[in-house]
Amino acid sequence: LIQQQETRLSAAALRLESQEQQISSQAGLIKEQEEYLAAAQSELKNMRSEMQSIAVLRLSILEQIRDSMARVMGDSSKVKIGDNGSIILNEGVFFDTGSSQIKQEAVPALNQLIKVFEAFLADEENAKYVDSIVISGHADSVVWEGPLYLADMAHVNFRNLTIKRKTDYYVVCLNNYCKDGEFYGCKI
Repeated sequence: LIQQQETRLSAAALRLESQEQQISSQAGLIKEQEEYLAAAQSELKNMRSEMQSIAVLRLSILEQIRDSMARVMGDSSKVKIGDNGSIILNEGVFFDTGSSQIKQEAVPALNQLIKVFEAFLADEENAKYVDSIVISGHADSVVWEGPLYLADMAHVNFRNLTIKRKTDYYVVCLNNYCKDGEFYGCKI
């Protein structure tokens, strides 16, 4: 009977030792995971802080550009910052309704827009936060062909007008600022 008890006690001691080793091993893994989690949380905190700084800087950049354009255009109501962080220029300033032809009086403003971006990007501190400048636009919803409004052609004309407006704007930019196939150091 004593020998059976000793055998059971010895087996229980072995199980207990094995479980203590497992607990010790798992405690080591938990400690490693806690250290990893602490490092990840620290990195996340740093990234949040960096992103907040970038967001503030981006807003500052957008405000600088908006204010410069408002001065050039002489009317701050024609320039605003969109919800998606883009600079929005009232297209009525550049095009007549239903037309892809840039208004002659808009060319100086477009040229000035290029100069505003050029001056802004000449500052290395600003330039390092700008990876691209995208010019996009759309046609107005009024499409006329002759004396009748053609509802069935509206989509086709709308798209053609949008493409033509973008093309006309690029032509103005390229004619005024493109030298030897380069636009301020960027290959075209």
